[in-house]
Amino acid sequence: MSPKNRLGLILLLTLVIRFIQLGQPLWLDEAAQVMESSRTFQQQLNLDQDFQPPLFHLYLHFLLYWSKSEWFLRLFSSVLFYLVGTYFFYLLAKKYFKLKVIELTLFFLAFSSFAIYFSQELRPYSLSFMLALMSWYFLESSKNPLGKWAIVSIFGLLSSYVYVVVFFSQILYLLLFLKTSIV
Repeated sequence: MSPKNRLGLILLLTLVIRFIQLGQPLWLDEAAQVMESSRTFQQQLNLDQDFQPPLFHLYLHFLLYWSKSEWFLRLFSSVLFYLVGTYFFYLLAKKYFKLKVIELTLFFLAFSSFAIYFSQELRPYSLSFMLALMSWYFLESSKNPLGKWAIVSIFGLLSSYVYVVVFFSQILYLLLFLKTSIV
């Protein structure tokens, strides 16, 4: 089986496992997230009352026009972001690790209860995960990394306050290791 087919199989397995309990009722933080995102568009930008930056609120606000069912919201706001993030993890890891190590890691992550739980949460965790991996990938893979990296990083900073840690680690990385390629 080719590496692309194995990756596709692992991603499919990851998706199928995350379908389990996807439609369970929203719990407190998830329900609060839906209530916050149900406000008018102008209220979505009222940051003084929100506990997260506006990107996920805005995304969920528009997603709520399509459906309000738990499985739909979780699938299109958490599970798919997690799968895209997993794909970018694969692309980034190919640069540093052997393919078998990466595939084994992705296989274990497919069954990890921690990863399953947070990739099904109707919260910005999967979005931040995806954006962090995308930004590291663009930083590491592009000949001129600053353009794509900067755009993804702005979205990352608008997704979660914790993303600041990723952003500053990347700034430090740029200053220490890519000094000559930036200038």
